[in-house]
Amino acid sequence: MLPLTMSKFSLFEGNYKRKPDQKVGGRSRFTETREMTLMRANMERQMREQERARAAAVLILQAGFRGKKVREALSNRLRQEFQQESETGEDTLDKLKRQMTRFNYFFKAQPKDIEILGKLGKAMLSHRDDLISSMLEDSCSLIRLRQIIQKGFVVFSEPSPAGKTIVLRLLETFTNWKNVDAVRSTLRPHLSSSKTDEVMTSIWSHLVLHNNFFKLYKSFLEQKLEVNDDDSAKKALQHYDYTIFYRLFLEVIRQLSLTSRQFTIAKEVYVTKELVKILLLELAKSLCTVSSVGNPVVEYVICPCVAKELAVVQSGRTLWEDEWLQVMEDVVRLSTVPNDGVATSVNLRPVMYVFLMMNRCSGEYQTQMKASQIFRTLNLLLPAVDNRNSVFSDKGHSGIDDEYDDELDDYDMKTIEEYELEKEFFTHRQKMYDELIILFRKGNLSKELSVFSADMWNLMYPVISCLIDISLHGAMHDFDFLRRMTFERAFLRSAFYHVFRKTNRSIDELAVLGWLMTNLMKTLYDGEFLHRSPLNKEELQNFAKILEDTYVDIILIDRDLVDPSIYSSKKVIAQTLLIIHDRNLRLHLYPEDVFLSTKFSSLFSMETHGIQFSHFNKDQGPAQNLSFLDQRLLRVLTDFPFALSFHDRVSVWHQMIYTDQMDRHADGSPFGRQRVEIRRAYLYEDAFEKLSPENVPDLRTDVRISLVNVVGVQEAGVDGGGLLREFLTEVTKAGVDPNRGFFRVDSRNRLYPNPVAKRIFPDYRKHFFLMGRLVGKALYRQILLELPFAAFFLQLCAFGSVSSAVDYLATLDPDVHENLLKLRTFDGNSLKDLALDFTIDSNELGETKLVELKPGGEDILVDETNLTEYIHLVADYKINREIRDECYYFRCGLLDVVPILRIFSWKEMQTLISGSDKPIDVQDWKANTNYGAGYTSAHQTIELFWQILEDFDEAHLRKLLKFVTCCSRPPLLGFKELVPKFGISNAGVTDRLPTASTCMNLLKLPEISDIETLRERLVYAISAQAGFELS
Repeated sequence: MLPLTMSKFSLFEGNYKRKPDQKVGGRSRFTETREMTLMRANMERQMREQERARAAAVLILQAGFRGKKVREALSNRLRQEFQQESETGEDTLDKLKRQMTRFNYFFKAQPKDIEILGKLGKAMLSHRDDLISSMLEDSCSLIRLRQIIQKGFVVFSEPSPAGKTIVLRLLETFTNWKNVDAVRSTLRPHLSSSKTDEVMTSIWSHLVLHNNFFKLYKSFLEQKLEVNDDDSAKKALQHYDYTIFYRLFLEVIRQLSLTSRQFTIAKEVYVTKELVKILLLELAKSLCTVSSVGNPVVEYVICPCVAKELAVVQSGRTLWEDEWLQVMEDVVRLSTVPNDGVATSVNLRPVMYVFLMMNRCSGEYQTQMKASQIFRTLNLLLPAVDNRNSVFSDKGHSGIDDEYDDELDDYDMKTIEEYELEKEFFTHRQKMYDELIILFRKGNLSKELSVFSADMWNLMYPVISCLIDISLHGAMHDFDFLRRMTFERAFLRSAFYHVFRKTNRSIDELAVLGWLMTNLMKTLYDGEFLHRSPLNKEELQNFAKILEDTYVDIILIDRDLVDPSIYSSKKVIAQTLLIIHDRNLRLHLYPEDVFLSTKFSSLFSMETHGIQFSHFNKDQGPAQNLSFLDQRLLRVLTDFPFALSFHDRVSVWHQMIYTDQMDRHADGSPFGRQRVEIRRAYLYEDAFEKLSPENVPDLRTDVRISLVNVVGVQEAGVDGGGLLREFLTEVTKAGVDPNRGFFRVDSRNRLYPNPVAKRIFPDYRKHFFLMGRLVGKALYRQILLELPFAAFFLQLCAFGSVSSAVDYLATLDPDVHENLLKLRTFDGNSLKDLALDFTIDSNELGETKLVELKPGGEDILVDETNLTEYIHLVADYKINREIRDECYYFRCGLLDVVPILRIFSWKEMQTLISGSDKPIDVQDWKANTNYGAGYTSAHQTIELFWQILEDFDEAHLRKLLKFVTCCSRPPLLGFKELVPKFGISNAGVTDRLPTASTCMNLLKLPEISDIETLRERLVYAISAQAGFELS
């Protein structure tokens, strides 16, 4: 770039000291080009402009500095004049106005000026009416007064209490609509009441919209008041009602809501309705802030006051009916945080409290609240109590978390404040739930809910869904309107028809219907179910199909993982399907395939899945090592296993057992084996001692049994599984023998725990735990036991309790069941004559003991209002409570070996334990038999053998099956599932009887060509019951 200024060397180029560059063309001088000239001129012009700008800036700074000095001098002079004038002369109105003007000019947030504010405030209060009259007539007086109040806000943030009292008095005096209107009607009667509205609107609009009044005042209350609960709040407000300004503000809002006019606020024109909405929105926004989280002042002081004022009836209306409802819509929109139910709930919580507290304010208000208004408002505020979209809901996400986090990810972790929000969430949600109970208890909803309305239903079901999510089992008891809906047959039937006709029915809607139906079915007995149910047989089947299709769709596309709000609804739907399936087991309404899903059976791999017993343990956390298909299968087995066929579930069960055995090296591994010697004459006694948890902590390990006969000699035979099979068969049979005292039989000769066992055996817990472990060991090793257990006992073993106790009571004690149902035909006088109360006599070993069915039951008489409860409590006592301890320890022992049984019904559990009760299929037996040692299917002896079996009756077939396999029942899924397969070996030409190797399921059959001889020896062998000594 060429230089802009000429130097003495500018005519030369290059190294001018040593080798000057001479122009030999006759021109050695430097010539400036046109472009260079323009560039130089532009640079010079820029430099001149910068110089002028610097000079102008200097003038501005000097003027500002001089102005500041002048203003300071003027402020000091005005301050001095203010002080001198306030100390001399009388306090006239003109003097006060001058002082107010001067004060507005020189006031600063410093202690000296705050002290002056106190003196000025006292003077203003002494001329209250004159000042109000002036501001009604003169806009300058209004602005002057408004500025004084505005400047007084500074004292709210000061730690010192000086000046705060006088500011509160000024606010209380000059923002009170009634005070101002009283002065207007007295001193300015020519002015209309609209002038009062205009003045109050001007003052409050500037306070709220331009000076953040509610935020500052809330901070002041937080510093001033020590509040922890309702009692401390009342005590804090005894000397001065600090909530008065919320009342004054809402009084102005009430007056404005009755008018229709325009107001100009800060050059903006507002109509009344719009301005009221804006002002109320600022109030609501001040409540829905992060600083309000867990704030007792907001919860116990501000919210009750706002609720009470919103509930005040004026001119036949309240503020909440129109204005507040519209404001809440905006608040919900502004406070909703996407994908964060915690923050949304926290933000909306105060507004929800305001609504819930309104129902306690006045009886007059309560009579005006309609059911439609209640549900419409609750729909709007549901995020405040609905945790299903929160980040810490019961499900909330897929549950797959990384055990180790990268250090860089720590910045994304939740803060301590967020964890505190989560900690308080359920506490506040339960509090709001309790308030909802009071709200619905006080509200008169009977008339509006007596007739079904589609519009009302659309408002109700989201609220009911939320209530169910909070308290699945308690909502029906807590809310009377839910009970009326459930037991009002016409209402419930109309609701079902309405949902059936819809094409876009929601999952929450189906879940609510399922929950109502579930609670109704719990109260209907089997004999009255069909004619008292709101749905007939075909309609119930259609409903079950809709629920199942919905459940299948949720699982297949993982909607319960992608959308957490679906999770609780899915659980309710699955529970409804379980209740319908359980009822079907007893009434046989539909075939089993009604509940099956062909999509599941074709999608899931039942025999090669990776699910283990530990995956069903919720304490173990989510299953991270499962494929997506296995995770879906696990959810189906946990929620509603009956969507899979019994065959598929048995296959899943066997695969879980096989996986567990492989993990323990149980098959063929010498490690961890337990060798136990048992005396045949003392099977149960030795088992109780040698198979106790102290001696064999884990009964899933390989236990090898050796039997000792009555003379003390060990029986022949090596336990390859056959001895264990015979031992488990005999020892369980001895343990459940009613003569031993641990079990008794019901009316159908099925076994269940003896209620008085605890009185007979001090160590009954250990005995029932042992028997549970022995049955569990048989299930684990797929050994069939001929133990016919009672249906309700199997239900207790699988699920821990029996919900339909009344129906199962018919098998336990038919007389009690029949008498209980007869009570339903009695009228009130007949029940009174019986003098029944909520107690029951318990006869234990000849000693009668009075047991209360519920607390204080001895003093509660049975009448028509509580008869249903009495019947259910009696049945519950007989089925659940009377044998609770015995069932508990038996179930503990059972689950100690096989941790999951909930995937089977009680009928299927009986089949798992004892095998199929269907007649033995000889052709299936024959088709699944192996032959050895020279035998084939065409051998003469084999043909005679099968000919004899075809002539056997069922008893002899079962004896033969037991002789070879140690169990008289065929395998669950046919003889193809028998492991090892049934086999027949050639024992040679001999006079010996047929023998068996039960560990190999092998029949050693001599070669006999005469059919009668073969029949005679075969019958003798299977009837001898000689055990292993026959070999």
